[in-house]
Amino acid sequence: SIDDFDEVNLEKRNHKRLRSDSVLADEVIGHCFNATKSKNGSMVVMDFSSGGMRIMSDNGHDIDDLLILSCNIGPKQKIKEKVRVKNIHNDMYGVEFVSPGVETVAFLGALCGDHDTEN
Repeated sequence: SIDDFDEVNLEKRNHKRLRSDSVLADEVIGHCFNATKSKNGSMVVMDFSSGGMRIMSDNGHDIDDLLILSCNIGPKQKIKEKVRVKNIHNDMYGVEFVSPGVETVAFLGALCGDHDTEN
């Protein structure tokens, strides 16, 4: 019945997210280019999944802005991807990948424990 539906336990994300400090020793700091506004800046990755990231940036992005993010996750994995800003809270931005590279999806999917990392 409808009364048995437990909204609190419903996972609303498509991809499992990991806090970057839970799996990495160092803060993930990178470059952020806002292609919509043609502005350069920096960012810190707060969490990530195979579908996107939560970044902290003081560059003043808006919903639907297209950004190019470049960073190293760990000592060997370089990521440079186009993302779209989906939500904003103060200087935190939820971004989703726009046509991410196969290597990025596979790496983040494996790191986050996704079972289905194919698009």
